[in-house]
Amino acid sequence: MVSSSGGNAGLATAYAAEQLGLACTVVLPMSTPKFVADRLRQYNAEVLVHGLVWDAANEKAMEIVEEVGGALIHPFEVASSRPPHPHYYRHFFVVQNSSSPCRA
Repeated sequence: MVSSSGGNAGLATAYAAEQLGLACTVVLPMSTPKFVADRLRQYNAEVLVHGLVWDAANEKAMEIVEEVGGALIHPFEVASSRPPHPHYYRHFFVVQNSSSPCRA
């Protein structure tokens, strides 16, 4: 699973990946505070810092998916705005229906 969000979407992706036993990479822009990267690592996510702004980090996340495969978990696009990756719905279902709270 790959995400480019240092916010709730990135945390949810990292949490879901940890619960499913999947690898997770979250690409953050340089403007992201260190505590966000530290929190993502608590969920065993690999954190990459790339670019000055989110757009650059998101481009890198898309490159990673193209190079190594996996599911791009976009922080704000929904299925109605573009065709989703085949794994999108499965991961969304897990995050949406998780009954245990995420560690804060």
